[in-house]
Amino acid sequence: MRSFVLLSALVASASFAGAGAAGANHPCKADRARLCPNVAKGQPMHDCMKAHAAELSPVCQQARADHQGHKKP
Repeated sequence: MRSFVLLSALVASASFAGAGAAGANHPCKADRARLCPNVAKGQPMHDCMKAHAAELSPVCQQARADHQGHKKP
């Protein structure tokens, strides 16, 4: 759960950082812009991404799957 919260914070901060180094090459950056353009600051980005899971690009889906595999039990 802690990893998910940390990833959510990272995703949210990267999406608001614009072209900053952390978000510039994120595998889900285009998906966030396309699927969740109106997610306001402070609103959980992961909720939007989860709601659109079937519409994510293959590279973003893989990144999310890889992250899920690194969660502690």
